[in-house]
Amino acid sequence: MTGIIIKRLKPVIATAATIRLVLDDSPTKRYGRKIEGAGYHHNPTPGRTNAKTCFGHSWIVAVFVLTHPAFGEISLPIAAELDLRHKEIDKLQTKSNRKFQTKTAMAVAVVEHLVPKFTGFGKPIEVIVDGGNH
Repeated sequence: MTGIIIKRLKPVIATAATIRLVLDDSPTKRYGRKIEGAGYHHNPTPGRTNAKTCFGHSWIVAVFVLTHPAFGEISLPIAAELDLRHKEIDKLQTKSNRKFQTKTAMAVAVVEHLVPKFTGFGKPIEVIVDGGNH
């Protein structure tokens, strides 16, 4: 999918001064007892209940931000990795041979995957992340 986005936006990327990749972790709330890979994660939007955690999936998401001549600044999601806690990975070992990684390690892997796709443009590449520690 990343290749398709880059190919389609090649003329716009060519006019950009800088290539910006933004990474963040984003929980998606889920309900039910048997949601594969779901668990309790830090809740960034506790609302009225002031809940510190939420049940669901947590994703490491990378978006490509650019200034489009017709639409202004836009962001396009180009990569995502599902964050699984030790407990969830242990439960899924019979179906998958996935190893535990911290969110930071997952984010680094996403950047290492994406940056080579943009180096051919000869532009500076900015990688922007939040300062979260959870």
